[in-house]
Amino acid sequence: MDLDRLRTFVVVAEEESITRSAKKLFASPPSISARIKALEEKWHVTLFRRTSRGLEITPAGRELCKKAREVLAVAQDLNVYATRLSGKLVGSLRVGLYAPEGFPEIAEIVKSLRSHHPGLELQFIERISAEVLKEIIDGGLDAGFFLGPASSPSISSHVLRTVPLAVVAPEAWQRRVAGATWETLSRFPWIDCPGYCPFQAAVEEIFRSKSLFYERVVHADGGRTRLKLVAAGLGLALVTMSRAQAAIASERVIIVPTEPIPCKFSFGYLSSKTNDPLIAVLRSGILDGIRSQKRQATAQPR
Repeated sequence: MDLDRLRTFVVVAEEESITRSAKKLFASPPSISARIKALEEKWHVTLFRRTSRGLEITPAGRELCKKAREVLAVAQDLNVYATRLSGKLVGSLRVGLYAPEGFPEIAEIVKSLRSHHPGLELQFIERISAEVLKEIIDGGLDAGFFLGPASSPSISSHVLRTVPLAVVAPEAWQRRVAGATWETLSRFPWIDCPGYCPFQAAVEEIFRSKSLFYERVVHADGGRTRLKLVAAGLGLALVTMSRAQAAIASERVIIVPTEPIPCKFSFGYLSSKTNDPLIAVLRSGILDGIRSQKRQATAQPR
């Protein structure tokens, strides 16, 4: 059985789109379509139907997808068992990465991991935090880096640092937000994120802790989109401080002075994979690398 075709089948079932699946698997849409067609011909069954919304898995496809997940899980267990027997680490991990500009140490950590474990292959996929967490739970990612708390108790996480956040406002509102308190800011319109979002969670916690309500006017994924909507005068938004400072030069936005707004930046994976040797090596490499670089930073003369 071709495991690559099975993985493709499972991803297409999750994404319900050839294009999105191709991006997720770092492949071309025609190659994804060819793998699905090959499975349909081999099994003599239709796996997906095309609809106006994308691909829809058939009842037969749904049943086969369950079995495909089971086969892939067994293959992973076999790989873990073989690794333990041989004493050599061989395998690959898909790792979601949010805000690479906020994690400059990643290059040195990967370099160190590769030198100690040449059989370990790491694939880094850039995602927003909500997507990283969702794909860890769904099995599309083995681990990932994300902002905010883990969205599920099934994810084990390790806080690597705190990232400062900033409230941004349209440049034209400079006088209106000067000296504003949180009570004042609650009366402005806000641009929030749909679904789970660490920035949204932080805004809600701030206003909840102060017993304040606020108006949400627009939902937008991604910091760049929120910044453009802020620059257009639609409302306030919360983004990372580094992104806010960079945007001042390119967008018509300002940073609203507030007390510090910290947000956790973490590494996480499914708790059920805690003892997986590949995850264990990745975890120790990241945590040891972070600790080492913190010691070096502390030892440097100021």
